[in-house]
Amino acid sequence: MIEKLLQTDTDYVCTFLRIVAGIIIFPYGMQKLLGWFEGVGIKGTLEQMAVRKIPKFVAWPVIIGQSPGSIALIFGFF
Repeated sequence: MIEKLLQTDTDYVCTFLRIVAGIIIFPYGMQKLLGWFEGVGIKGTLEQMAVRKIPKFVAWPVIIGQSPGSIALIFGFF
């Protein structure tokens, strides 16, 4: 099952689209996680999501999903 999750397509169009999507998502994740690119970091992101009435148990997966998730997308994991 692990091999199936980590296997990537050999189609170059899908690879190109996956890399472009990962590059687009990466800055948003780093804004939320580390405060790069004029972001607010974890504390600020949690505060902003609390204002929008998004619970912390939903906010954390968003932060984690956008940060390492974009890198995993670029490299072809999952």
